[in-house]
Amino acid sequence: MPNQPAPPARLVEHRATLLSALTAGLVLAGGWAFDAQLADQARHEQRLAAVSQLGAVRARVEGVINHNLGLVRGLIAFTASNPGITQGEFAAIAREVLAQRSQMRNVALARDMVITHIYPVEGNEAALGLDYRANPAQRAAALLARDTGSLVVAGPIDLVQGGSGFVGRAPIHVRNSGGSYFWGLAATVIDTDTFYEEAGLLDDGSMLRLALRGRDARGESGDVFFGEPEIFRRDPVTATVSLPYGSWQLGAEPQGGWLSSHPNAWQVRTAVLTIALLAAMLTFARARSADERRAGERKLATARATLAAAIEQTPAAILLADAPDGRLRTANTAALVLRRNPTAPLEHVPLAGYLEHWDLRRADGSPLDVEQLPLVAALREGVGSAGVEMIVTLGSGEQRWMMASAAPVHSPQGGIEAAVMVLSDITDIKEAEDQVRYRANFDPLTGLPNRSFFLEKLEDSIARSRRTKAMIALMYIDLDRFKNVNDTLGHDVGDLLLKEAARRIEATVRSTDTVARLGGDEFTVILNDLAQEDNVTVIADNITSEMARPFRILQHTIYSGASIGITLCPADGLEPQGLLKNADMAMYQAKDQGRNNFQYFTRAMTERAQRFVSIEKDLRRSLERGDFRLQYQPICRVADRSVVGIEALLRWQHPERGWTAPEQFISVAEETGMIIDLGEWVLRKACQDLAGRGLGSTEDECYLSVNVSSRQFRGGFGRRVVQRILEDSRFSPRRLQFEITESLLLDEDERTQRSLHDFRQLGIRLALDDFGTGFSSLGYLRKFPVGIIKIDRSFINGLGVVETDTHLVRAIIAMARGLGLSTVAEGVESEDQFRLLAEYGCEFAQGFFIGRPVDLDELEVPAPR
Repeated sequence: MPNQPAPPARLVEHRATLLSALTAGLVLAGGWAFDAQLADQARHEQRLAAVSQLGAVRARVEGVINHNLGLVRGLIAFTASNPGITQGEFAAIAREVLAQRSQMRNVALARDMVITHIYPVEGNEAALGLDYRANPAQRAAALLARDTGSLVVAGPIDLVQGGSGFVGRAPIHVRNSGGSYFWGLAATVIDTDTFYEEAGLLDDGSMLRLALRGRDARGESGDVFFGEPEIFRRDPVTATVSLPYGSWQLGAEPQGGWLSSHPNAWQVRTAVLTIALLAAMLTFARARSADERRAGERKLATARATLAAAIEQTPAAILLADAPDGRLRTANTAALVLRRNPTAPLEHVPLAGYLEHWDLRRADGSPLDVEQLPLVAALREGVGSAGVEMIVTLGSGEQRWMMASAAPVHSPQGGIEAAVMVLSDITDIKEAEDQVRYRANFDPLTGLPNRSFFLEKLEDSIARSRRTKAMIALMYIDLDRFKNVNDTLGHDVGDLLLKEAARRIEATVRSTDTVARLGGDEFTVILNDLAQEDNVTVIADNITSEMARPFRILQHTIYSGASIGITLCPADGLEPQGLLKNADMAMYQAKDQGRNNFQYFTRAMTERAQRFVSIEKDLRRSLERGDFRLQYQPICRVADRSVVGIEALLRWQHPERGWTAPEQFISVAEETGMIIDLGEWVLRKACQDLAGRGLGSTEDECYLSVNVSSRQFRGGFGRRVVQRILEDSRFSPRRLQFEITESLLLDEDERTQRSLHDFRQLGIRLALDDFGTGFSSLGYLRKFPVGIIKIDRSFINGLGVVETDTHLVRAIIAMARGLGLSTVAEGVESEDQFRLLAEYGCEFAQGFFIGRPVDLDELEVPAPR
């Protein structure tokens, strides 16, 4: 056949262009699919991060809700055991509840569904008498709480006393001989704004936009009451906030919205475009006829120059390798600078040679072989990769997070000609994720594990103890006098003290142990794998020694100390919350023992706590029934043995145990706050009794002495209360004496100091009781308006028998005389003791030798002189 003429040059060029465009289109199509896959991955990662952050927010919301509602449960238990609760009793316990760093505006009791008690009353007067059944906004939730027996949270709702809040209500059932009956409801109002702030919903630094919606009293889906409702319409991540009854739904989306593409998508697209351009140029060059090769080479050189410029401007590292051996053909500057020697030749170097100074690790830390990189798969199998995350330690020693992606470059005949790998630096993204995880598990002030992470660590330690049979110890550490530092020097100094305290504790324990901060000035330590109990004692002794050393904070020298409670596992239990409770009880025992020491948990503590609860319950019942009595003991002048005073002594007729000594119940009354009402009753009853027996007018010489607890002063005992009682009983303040303890003088509360001076201005005498048994200080005697010192009976018992006691009594009497103070000896039981007191110059005496405590009808009040 005759030779056919060669196709025209224009046709050759058109065909080459068509093939190039087709190749580029296929590469771009694959690239865009790869890009879409990356975008899906980015959105998935973004949602995972949002879910992690949202979990922390949900935990904080539940924590704030449960903390507030948990305090109400104590009020419920108290009311159920005390159905005849008075406003004074309610105010005392409510005051304690609201003092527990809560977001509650008030607490209330609604007997028979009508609010009968509320605290504080001021600002909430409008709520008194509110009938829940007649209030449309609150009826449904109140009835639901009554009918289900659950604690029900409703809101936010507009309150009758003004403002808005969440209202938590729970039923109170009282047991009697016939079973139990519905008494009414306990309710609390949680302020909305304070709740949002404490729960972290108003955090300006949050990476999420949040919205919260709940359920109304009927259990139906409620409206959004916090945040933008649109968030729930934009495919948010959600979390369920569990309530005692029902739940809320928490929705969130990133501050900048959901990603539409991967953060490194533009790098990937640049790489894909580069590959497409390169593939198109290769195809175009080979498709050209020999006659046009020189012109094509010139155009190709121009295209390569353009391509090289585009690659050089890409911050991601780009590597082009030939098939099938994987030797590198070219790389951009971003890839070269990652080498130890950026100027060394790169062409024809195998991939392993390029990476010879790198240490490659997977995300979990396991080694990553070069053969497992996406570039190798792209060269051998022609398969692109959506990305492999890896930890890279460069030759310089710098460690970075990188994502490796690759795509093959096909020849016009369909074979694999080359492959491109893109290395994108994602270190910033990983650091942001680590920061989110850190905030969820660690205390931002000290850097120690927080409460939730500590409990996880404790569970792990208990599980390991079960397997290995090794002993572990849990320490509960509370800084002494930390509140005084905050109140006097400010929270900035307090924060620095906490950081230094954390550093000292960490330096004292082993690296295998765990130190955590539970909150405030409370720390915990888990001591793992202990051989014997003595190891715990050594560590605890070291911690108390370290904490007793002065802290130098800014320009201040601070003396703090630490009280430590210790419990052992498995000896004391195998349940985290139980061990924490044991250590907490032991810590309070250390506080009672004078602070800056450590105490081990014992079964006796549990028994003592149970006795405490039993006595508390009986005290409340006896206070209602009037089981308390007063007896009176005379105080005489030593010089002539004439009665000059009468002390009122509290006695308890227990319904089962009979007469109960004050030392068995006064401490319980003080700790529970019942001493406030009980002490006021004692003063009122004594003034009424003795005024009725002819003592109390300004002409009387004999005075009435009444003990006043330091807890009463913190409960509001002051000038107004005393004046009201004196006016009601018509008792002269000049015939009244208050006996206070040295612990009250140690209290730096200005209100207490002011009250003491107010009493002296009224003419009331002040006597310092049990002198010599506490932190006696001449400085306190000069600072406070005390006129009388009562020498403790423990020294009088040894008078004339124990030489040190005799010298001490003489010294106290001489010191008091020098300061212009009177002295009263307590517990005088013999003629010899009385004679020695007269010899040493003691002015007054009290005890069985002078006269035993008697009931009112047996009391002989001396006639006025």
